[in-house]
Amino acid sequence: MKNKHKQQLVKISRLLGHVAAEKIEPLVGKHKADFSANKLHTAIFLKLFLYAWSFDRSELSLRTIAEYSRSETFKELAELDDDFSVGKSGLGERLGRIPFQLFQELFEQLAQETLAALPAPSGKNAVVAKLLQESRIIDSTIITLSAKLLKSGYKMNEDEHLHVKASVAIAGRSIPVQAIIFTEKRDINENTALPALFTMAQQGIIYIFDRGIHKRSTYADIVKSGNHFLSRTEAKQYSVTKMNPLPEVCETPTLEIIQDSLIVFPKKLEPTQTTFRLIIGITKKDEQEITFITDLTDVSAKDITELYRHRWSIEIFFRFLKQELKLESLLSYSENGMKVHIYLTLIAFLLTWTFKEENKIASFKRAREKLKLLLLDFLMEQVFEDGVRQGKLLQRRKDTS
Repeated sequence: MKNKHKQQLVKISRLLGHVAAEKIEPLVGKHKADFSANKLHTAIFLKLFLYAWSFDRSELSLRTIAEYSRSETFKELAELDDDFSVGKSGLGERLGRIPFQLFQELFEQLAQETLAALPAPSGKNAVVAKLLQESRIIDSTIITLSAKLLKSGYKMNEDEHLHVKASVAIAGRSIPVQAIIFTEKRDINENTALPALFTMAQQGIIYIFDRGIHKRSTYADIVKSGNHFLSRTEAKQYSVTKMNPLPEVCETPTLEIIQDSLIVFPKKLEPTQTTFRLIIGITKKDEQEITFITDLTDVSAKDITELYRHRWSIEIFFRFLKQELKLESLLSYSENGMKVHIYLTLIAFLLTWTFKEENKIASFKRAREKLKLLLLDFLMEQVFEDGVRQGKLLQRRKDTS
């Protein structure tokens, strides 16, 4: 048990390395993030948020974070002077000014490191598991607050609320890899918002999304970029160019597949006349017709529909963000501050998820609790080792005097 505990402390040390000062400094320099900072430099600000997030399971507030800044344990972790503390107003001001782009980049870097550490895909259906590893599931969620509080956002109706939209891409086992926050009403339309998540510089990614994107030209743009897509459609105007044969029985546990065809849209809808694949199924539960559209041609119709079924995981992730991570309890009501808070929350999630997986902990809640306890143990061991070193140094000086 002692060796296992020691190994976990080593993992904590490695985990903290993801947000170590030497990793943050290049981003701080790039965005001039500490140009006007007094004592709350970016590295300290990040550690303070992560510390408060780890130790406070309730809704975080600027007041509680300010209280954590006075904690002796936090000062030991951040290697700060005994008289360090920061007030609520100082935190609020820093949230409003520290460039959110720095935390966006840090989040995306950490997401790629997390993805790279994933084990090889596995599952009952090896084909779907591999395809899912190559996919990005994208969707948006709305964060709603009182218009009296929120300084940026858009109104949906004539109510007393403003809305902020977070469009997110998840990969692998529900790992967030991209997030963009919108505050303008023009971005309500998913045809405008979701394509911002397409990484056209890369190739071979399968983008999975719901019917929010329905522009045929967007489908064609994805194909031209060397990527792929899978979605649902309600399109009626198209021409079938080929009917693909189906097995005598073609069904999943929830769906009976009745048609697999290649189609083109009219030139007025998609001028380049790109060929797409259309798959039609009937739900077994209520006999509703569902139509899928994709450019993937070397995957069976059954596997296509099974791959799309994983789109639901992003809805679960959004619910988790709001209920477990309290994302709707924003620390700042300025546009920059809101974005900083959202990216910080995603960074905290990734670090906890990494700890959870490395230690084979089934529950995220349990992992978060265990992480808090091990952080305390890690700090105690650091203090003990520092004390031993100081004792040996004093003894050597005494011996030589």
